[in-house]
Amino acid sequence: QRSLVGSEMCKETAIAQSTDPKLTTVEQHGEEVGKSAFSILTGKLEGEEKSNNKIVRTNLVIRGTTK
Repeated sequence: QRSLVGSEMCKETAIAQSTDPKLTTVEQHGEEVGKSAFSILTGKLEGEEKSNNKIVRTNLVIRGTTK
């Protein structure tokens, strides 16, 4: 038996909802990832030397492809 998991950058994607069975996805919070990346990049460009690691939490949205 196999399970299928996709990724999504917004809360609900039309593709995940329109498949049969519905596609299990991982929410990646794209806006937060983008803001964090921009902040780290501008810091580096301005000469910041400290490490700016940022953890952005994900969320597994279980639907029909993994039940």
